[in-house]
Amino acid sequence: MPNERYDRCPKLSQAYIPFQMFTTRYDPSEALSKGTVFPELYMPYHYRGGKCAAGETGGDKS
Repeated sequence: MPNERYDRCPKLSQAYIPFQMFTTRYDPSEALSKGTVFPELYMPYHYRGGKCAAGETGGDKS
């Protein structure tokens, strides 16, 4: 059968990874606290009193 291979090994997803330009990097101690050495990838999560920065309700509602 022509589709026998796809029946045994289906392709579940495909990643899209945009090209990243290397500019600068954080020093090791700052990179460790931020979780990345690349400033372009640093996106902190801001949680403010039951609401996220986008204004959506978050957290436990009990």
